[in-house]
Amino acid sequence: HLLRFINENRNRDAAWLYTELSQRWLLLDVTDAIKTCDDPCIKGILQWYHTERSKRSEDLLTQQLQETARGIQDVHPDIPAMKQLLRPITYRAHRKRVLEYLPREMRYLAGVLLVEGTHKRVKLR
Repeated sequence: HLLRFINENRNRDAAWLYTELSQRWLLLDVTDAIKTCDDPCIKGILQWYHTERSKRSEDLLTQQLQETARGIQDVHPDIPAMKQLLRPITYRAHRKRVLEYLPREMRYLAGVLLVEGTHKRVKLR
């Protein structure tokens, strides 16, 4: 389905193609299709889509982590409110990135709360 769709729409505008692919196959892992595809044009489109999707999801994640850091700055030093903002961030690496977006003087308290949330040590610079 995916390969046929790309073949039929290969000459369309890139923005249109990205939107359509995202709406239909957002969660599909296209790496297998890239490996098995024989048509260089379709393979190129799949590789472009895969790269573009990765870039956009990383940009969105960065934006969300920065918004969390701004929220923490707004409520600092209200510990329950800070914990509430940090709770949805479950990955340790993402929690560490939130610290990087905070002013230096707020990192210690936020770092202690992160450790409580993950039950692991978070190194502060």
